[in-house]
Amino acid sequence: MQLSIPNGGSIYFDIVSKEGVAIFRIQDEGIGIPMGDRDRLFHSFHRASNVGNISGTGLGLAIVKKSVDLHGGQIYVKAKSESARSLWLKYRLTRNKGRGVRRRSEGKE
Repeated sequence: MQLSIPNGGSIYFDIVSKEGVAIFRIQDEGIGIPMGDRDRLFHSFHRASNVGNISGTGLGLAIVKKSVDLHGGQIYVKAKSESARSLWLKYRLTRNKGRGVRRRSEGKE
């Protein structure tokens, strides 16, 4: 996945485990995702209307979405403004006797 961040902005990555759910948040200082592009955001070959001359194929988020789906998770955009700059991924966690926590998709006991 390619992030488009002009002028060397930052990327922030947080992981939180809360009530049996692992939440991954990826936030950047890039060009953002316009509201009008969000309904097709995870479709193959879709590129946001504001990319201009930034190179890319429109496959990055489609691949991420497929991977998240295969692991039983959720991915979505969370925004405080018109132009989103934050992606959230959620995975339900289960206890694995004697071996810590694992993702639900790793098997059942």
